[in-house]
Amino acid sequence: MPANHIAFTAPLNPAGASPNLKQGQVWAGLLLKIRSAETFVPKAIQSTTVISESSTDPSTVNPVTVREIVFCEDQRKVRETVTAYEPSRVTFVQPDGSSISNVVSEGADGELYMT
Repeated sequence: MPANHIAFTAPLNPAGASPNLKQGQVWAGLLLKIRSAETFVPKAIQSTTVISESSTDPSTVNPVTVREIVFCEDQRKVRETVTAYEPSRVTFVQPDGSSISNVVSEGADGELYMT
């Protein structure tokens, strides 16, 4: 089966933006996105239900959340396994193997980016 690999990186604090977000604030937002995806993509996701949470994935020592999202367009439900890699990455994996990663990085001058 063919795979699509798409990435887009954008500054989190573009010139003139106010307030400027700090790494900790961005991380808190990513943790909220795990539990409430509709807050961040309301036109695509209708709801998020947390099915289970574990303190760690034994192979990675990172928190893992299993959640079910409901898409707005067709009411389709998808169960995702979400792993948080503090303080910089959250990975969402669907049963068909599809995955999405939200990655926070820092530029040479301390500027923050989201991929």
